[in-house]
Amino acid sequence: MRMTLIIILIILTSLIESTIVPFPLTLPVVLALSIVSERQLFLLAFLSGIISDLLTGNSLGLTSVYFLIISLLIFLYRKKFRSQAFLYLLPFTFISVLIYNFLVYMELDILFSFFSTIISVPFIIIVFIFWEKTGSSKLKVA
Repeated sequence: MRMTLIIILIILTSLIESTIVPFPLTLPVVLALSIVSERQLFLLAFLSGIISDLLTGNSLGLTSVYFLIISLLIFLYRKKFRSQAFLYLLPFTFISVLIYNFLVYMELDILFSFFSTIISVPFIIIVFIFWEKTGSSKLKVA
């Protein structure tokens, strides 16, 4: 059930990102899922990137590799993110959105990345609250 909701959320955010708003919406979902998960969600991060690339028309695999790198960094520093989530989450989100905007939109615009971060953080908070409300803060994919 949860995996179905995750896939629907990823497809929905990729679709909204590709048609309505030019802000990264799939990236915060991948960030949040990587933080709340007990397991390594590298396959999910890769598939999220593929879905995002297919819907946005980007080079196939570019976003996937980036989501994999972000998931790996969160996995390596997961104790820091879980113990002091928002202290590390805001600068990490800003830097990851800045790099994502450069890779996808070929712009290194600090102001655009700042606004993208402001839009991305509520998505991360919504995913955190969703996992808290469903009874467990840890995502179990099995």
